[in-house]
Amino acid sequence: MKVFKIHLKVLTGFAIAIAGIGFFLYTTYTNSQLSITDSQNITHHLKVMKISEKLLDDVQDMETGYRGFLITGNNDYLIPTDSAFRSLPSHLDELTAVTAGYESEEPAAKELSKHISSMMIYAKKIIELRKENRNEEAVSEIKTNEGIRLMDKIRNNIAILEENGRSALNESNRKKEEIAHETKQNFIILALVIFFKLFLVYLIIAGDLRKNDSNQQKILIANKKILDLFDEAPCGYLSLNKDGVIIEINKTALSWLGFDIEEIKDKKKFSELTPNNYRLTIESLITKASLVNHEIELTTVNGKIIPFLIDSRINYNKVGEIIYIRTVLTDIKERKKAEAKASYLATLIENTNDSIISVDKSLIIKSWNKGAEKLFCRTAFEAVGNSLF
Repeated sequence: MKVFKIHLKVLTGFAIAIAGIGFFLYTTYTNSQLSITDSQNITHHLKVMKISEKLLDDVQDMETGYRGFLITGNNDYLIPTDSAFRSLPSHLDELTAVTAGYESEEPAAKELSKHISSMMIYAKKIIELRKENRNEEAVSEIKTNEGIRLMDKIRNNIAILEENGRSALNESNRKKEEIAHETKQNFIILALVIFFKLFLVYLIIAGDLRKNDSNQQKILIANKKILDLFDEAPCGYLSLNKDGVIIEINKTALSWLGFDIEEIKDKKKFSELTPNNYRLTIESLITKASLVNHEIELTTVNGKIIPFLIDSRINYNKVGEIIYIRTVLTDIKERKKAEAKASYLATLIENTNDSIISVDKSLIIKSWNKGAEKLFCRTAFEAVGNSLF
């Protein structure tokens, strides 16, 4: 139960720590997704700004070219203009595709496309007039300031797109700083939580382990006492398996029989310790019925025969099979000696020619030997139980 509680506390502590790690990973994943989205957004704005810069460069080249050609009539000025005429449509198509669906950019991109298209028409008109030597008409067109007006609108639209991009970049940097700060805070909080939980788990485990060590010591002491009681008991303890083989034996029984434990444990049947003429009988008794104060004789390692009282109990499992047999031996050789001595004395008293009578404190005759029968001419049957007088 104690071990289960320790495991539960450990699992609880680690579950909390894992939950903290999971939260940190979740926030990190969320922030990384935001960073990916923001990175894609920045890539988009940078692309818009790059296209806008190309468009502005082309328009400026176109403006410089057609004005230079108007003034000088030198066809070299038309080289950058012709290049701008070729590249502007593709750049405008690219800008239209990139800004499609972006509410903050699509209107400005459409306006820019319209003004650049108008600027291209205007520039081509000036160039055609100059090529046809209609210089006065060309100059009149210039004096209308249509080109300046269109360039101002073009620059204004490009400025809107670039400002939108710069705002997006600034916002992205701000978000990245917030994410970095939040991640740093989460990491610090997570580290503190994990450290606290691990420290708390350590304290809990250490306390439980100290209690467990204390309980283990108590158990060891109790087990030692039980083992001492088992081994040093004044009677012999044996356990037999269902076949009558000795599987446990205490030191008292070993000292009586003179065997080492390696010689007897798991090697000898209990019946093998009995005299040869009694082996089958004791084996049958031990494995078929419990015995109470049954007298038997056992043979020591040196061949000496010692009398014992045996008490045995058979333990069965649920299906009625023998699990083991508990056996207790009591050494009765001293008692046997005393009984033999008493028998000898009784025989001696009974058969002596002297008259020997014993009475109790009330002088009632308790014993009356043959000498008394001869001397008083009364049998023991007549005398015992009567007053001496």
